[in-house]
Amino acid sequence: MQRLLPTVALTLLLPASAAAQAQHRVACEFDTSAHVRWDSIDIGLAAGWDRTGKKKTPDDFLAAAQVIQAHFRPPEHLRLPLWARVTEKSDTLPDESEWIGHGLDTDVQFWLSDSGRLANERIELDGTSPELVMSLVAAIRRADSAGEFLPPSPAVRHAQGAIQLRLVDVPHTIPPSVTLLRIRIPVLIIDSAASFLWMPPVEYPQTGRRVQIGERVLVQLVVGANGRPDTTTIKVLYASYKEFAVEAMRGVKEAHFRPARVAGCPVPVVVRMPIDFLIRQ
Repeated sequence: MQRLLPTVALTLLLPASAAAQAQHRVACEFDTSAHVRWDSIDIGLAAGWDRTGKKKTPDDFLAAAQVIQAHFRPPEHLRLPLWARVTEKSDTLPDESEWIGHGLDTDVQFWLSDSGRLANERIELDGTSPELVMSLVAAIRRADSAGEFLPPSPAVRHAQGAIQLRLVDVPHTIPPSVTLLRIRIPVLIIDSAASFLWMPPVEYPQTGRRVQIGERVLVQLVVGANGRPDTTTIKVLYASYKEFAVEAMRGVKEAHFRPARVAGCPVPVVVRMPIDFLIRQ
């Protein structure tokens, strides 16, 4: 029997202060209704750990996701910043990838004691929507109060009881995963995408130089209406080695872009940017 997903409406997150309003104000005005489409996304929980499937994921992770699903209550509304609602006409990433986009990709981590109870108050989530984060935290705490998490396996106990999960776009995720909710997002379609202009040269890490390996680091960030990165949003989506990831993030912080535009108006937008470290013979 197919699980009926609750659908959540979405509202725009507005800056709270006058200074923040000035910072986010678009330099010109346009008819938003002529540039908006509605996207429906099914959001679920899947195991964290290793997205490549090269390492076996502990069964504890899926079991914990199923327990959280049973206690999850979707929020009545979600708020997202403007950049999370901006996309390209040809943006097919949600059709190809488990990445949800719209600032909703979230890693979840908490710790269980040997008896299967929360080992401490620490629940780590990095989501953009405060309502979705609070709903997930509340579901984890309800499941703990009901005593429904299983005692961790030896592999998880060896990792200090850490349970690692992530939010995913369910239809485009390799099973297993569990569904939580469906959201409808009013997406603002841009006329021209943000384009990379310049960044300082990145240094090849000594670790990679010694063993003669190359690397591609995939970085995600928000490019503001001024063409500069919002450094608080920079995150590494893929990197095999920490040293390469650190150096890529250092360079991206100083990058310059031509901003995305709607009807001639510059708008903030999420950019995924590959940075290659190549061995030169």
